[in-house]
Amino acid sequence: MSVANIEKLMTSDQFNYVIIQASDCYFGFDLMDVVERGCIFALIHTKDTEGIIGWMVSKILPDWVGGYSDWLSYEKQVANDSSANLNKFSQIPVSMKGSGHYKSDDDKGSSMAKNSSNSDSDACFTDDDYVKNQKNVHVASRPFTKKKIILDSSDEDDQSDSESVIPTCDWACEGRCIPNLKPIKCQYSGGCNKFVHHTCTIEWASENNVDEGGISTFCREHHPEFQHYLARSSKVKVDHSIKSQTRTAKNTVKESKFCEEKKGGEKKSVTQLAQESMMHHSNTLCLKSPADFDDNDQNMDIFKAKSFTESLTQNLKAGPLKKNPRTLDIYLSGPFRNENSGIVHWSVVYGNLSDAWMLKASFMSAYIRTILTSLQFKSEDICHTESYYDFNIRTVEFGEASKWKRTKKPGGKTGTVSRVSFVYSCKLSDEGVGLKRLRRILDKVMWAMKARIHNPIGPILFNHCEREEEGILNYLMEKNHNDEEATKEKMTAAVDSTFKHGYNLKVHSKLNQFMVDYDIIRILKNNMGYSSWAEVSDTERAICFKNYSRNKVLPDWNIEEETYNSY
Repeated sequence: MSVANIEKLMTSDQFNYVIIQASDCYFGFDLMDVVERGCIFALIHTKDTEGIIGWMVSKILPDWVGGYSDWLSYEKQVANDSSANLNKFSQIPVSMKGSGHYKSDDDKGSSMAKNSSNSDSDACFTDDDYVKNQKNVHVASRPFTKKKIILDSSDEDDQSDSESVIPTCDWACEGRCIPNLKPIKCQYSGGCNKFVHHTCTIEWASENNVDEGGISTFCREHHPEFQHYLARSSKVKVDHSIKSQTRTAKNTVKESKFCEEKKGGEKKSVTQLAQESMMHHSNTLCLKSPADFDDNDQNMDIFKAKSFTESLTQNLKAGPLKKNPRTLDIYLSGPFRNENSGIVHWSVVYGNLSDAWMLKASFMSAYIRTILTSLQFKSEDICHTESYYDFNIRTVEFGEASKWKRTKKPGGKTGTVSRVSFVYSCKLSDEGVGLKRLRRILDKVMWAMKARIHNPIGPILFNHCEREEEGILNYLMEKNHNDEEATKEKMTAAVDSTFKHGYNLKVHSKLNQFMVDYDIIRILKNNMGYSSWAEVSDTERAICFKNYSRNKVLPDWNIEEETYNSY
């Protein structure tokens, strides 16, 4: 059963869990959780069969199945057993035996399949099999235990090769790596030959209070947050390299302190080992295993051909396709998962509308609702239009001071700078397709703003300003010498020029990049259904405030809005 098959079952039949069997233990992964989904998909994608007998999908998570935290504990136990030259799967953590997910061979019954090489059945079972047999079969004798379960389309040759050499995890240079635990290849879409432990990326992100990076597993170079983290470090060029070497040296000493290395009949002290390790890492920051270089890869022959150099020269002369500087930036913050309501939310903020500055929430809400209704979108993808709101941006992005930005306006007046935002929501069970649905909505927004022959947007916006935005209309009319038709044409052209180049969706944005504290709490209250900070998890608080920590003093939940004359 491939990742694609599992994703299909998620959307079509609501199979929200993957259960794996490792030795005598069973572990469940929640597909609705991005971290857990990333971990199990990475295992399946790379066909990492070491120690895993097989997997199944399920609509429920039985009581006797361990959770994700149990899996992480099991992984570390396996690594510890390996480093002590024990059988990787001969010992089960004592804490697991009493937690309900450990089953002995006696408990599982005589129908439990043995892990012999004679069995070649490729059985992957669904929750339906469990339901049909649950009445007359003991819980430990689930249908999938009647046959040996193997990973989907696993290759025996690949497995034997992978067992011979364990590649080095790229995050080992950061001082966080589980020895002897087999990593997986970096899942960068452009291709990467580095290997990574998914747990290492999670631990790094957690300790440095940054986003984990989604469900994929990346090396340091391709991790979306690692490069930003380096850029924020004031001494990155010196300190990062020194700290990495120090951490790696400490790890080397830690792994070596239980064994005796002799040279000339004398034992080496811990200090000597540390010094040698530091000397070694001054030349190479991280050891690379043969698997990192792919010397046996037949595709490497392309670099030997003369045509490669000639083709590269031509392509470099042609130059890369540059991003259109007029693409509209749209900032996405979330997900906010409200467990009480069963709804997941994303905050969406339009960037600088430039020439189309006259577009306000009152118009956008009605216009986009009409467009989506006419295109027969489902009601759950239309209701977000009621949340459109104009807010004044923060004086400094991510700044400590929760004040509006003030600028000089024509005529010497001081004013604020506004942005348009809305909140998109869907059921927690639909979170996996939520962003896809949101992109489809934004695609139609871009399309509906373009210039057209029939019923162009300029006159529609002009009529709206006559009723709701008299000040904006007076300003535009004055600029066009009170020529109504010229004003309508320029409004059409302004909106078209802003939206016709499409949009750039900036995910993992923080709310305090633009919003003051009042507006952050406003959308948590009014659009997401939270009643206090106690209901907002640390993960979601970190989406509200950049560099959030538990020591941060949160703003008053009943904060009042700033007034225009308070500056």
